[in-house]
Amino acid sequence: MGKTYYITQSGVLKREHGTVVLRADGKKPVYIPINDIDDIFVFSEITLNKRLLSFLRQQGVPIHFYDRVGYIGSFMPEGVGQSSHVFIKQVEYYADESKRIEIARIMTHAMIKGIENTLYRWYRIGKIKKKPGLHKAYYSLEKAQDIDQVRQAEASARKMYYEYLGEIVPSFEGRSRRPPKNSFSALMSFAYALLYGAVLTAIFQSPLDAKVSYIHEPKWHLYPLRLDMADLFKVPIVDRFLVDLYKEGQVKPGWFVTYGDGVFLSMNGKREFLKHWRALMKKRAKKTKYGRAISVRRLFYIECMKLVRYLVDGRSYCPYMGE
Repeated sequence: MGKTYYITQSGVLKREHGTVVLRADGKKPVYIPINDIDDIFVFSEITLNKRLLSFLRQQGVPIHFYDRVGYIGSFMPEGVGQSSHVFIKQVEYYADESKRIEIARIMTHAMIKGIENTLYRWYRIGKIKKKPGLHKAYYSLEKAQDIDQVRQAEASARKMYYEYLGEIVPSFEGRSRRPPKNSFSALMSFAYALLYGAVLTAIFQSPLDAKVSYIHEPKWHLYPLRLDMADLFKVPIVDRFLVDLYKEGQVKPGWFVTYGDGVFLSMNGKREFLKHWRALMKKRAKKTKYGRAISVRRLFYIECMKLVRYLVDGRSYCPYMGE
């Protein structure tokens, strides 16, 4: 695997021979060998041309673009590992209502379990006082007859989760978005946007097609499978990470600015946060059945391959539920 590059300086991104070069205003040029790039995240004002895009397409390197409030879109070359056979299977499971509901139910059960595992962890170490219980969400999911009811079961679990989160983070006054109304919601929105990009890259590197999803509706979302997959990691990985940053005093008031009615990370705040995010992506998260530890970033790809094996080979599907 290559590396992820986060661009926070304005300038020109271009191809020079077999290398990608960032020429930022007032800075020394940064030369990045193409074989060293997994994907690129852009947060600043960048000028680029089709010669660079053609080069990145040939090399299979995605670019994810963000403005000051969140995700804009991605340049996605043709998939490195995408398979027509897997795509047909994805569509087959989407078109068959019973199969779609089954996948949605499995993924949503894992999401709820991930929330429950996180809450129990916080309860054991004394961060929350009341023993968590998500029985109503599990019951609603078990009785769900369509996709809307599956989504309602997840929403029920998240609503209860946010109540517990408010005990740990006093500045968190409920989850708000578009725009976020408090600093912790702003952190969550930015971190989730980064997660969506990382998961989209993992899907792109797998045989899956990101345009076919099972919980989120394809007609309403751009690359909706990234949303389905990313929801598995929001609470047990990202929110745990954010809470730890907050409790350790790593989150600074100077990271945030107000635009209109919303609270957002400033560019300097994004740079500081990205230092911690890089460390999270490299963190050893889990051991495989062969006893090998894998990074958080690699975990996203492995999760994609679990879904592939379920769709193609009919193997049992057990999504990530946290640790």
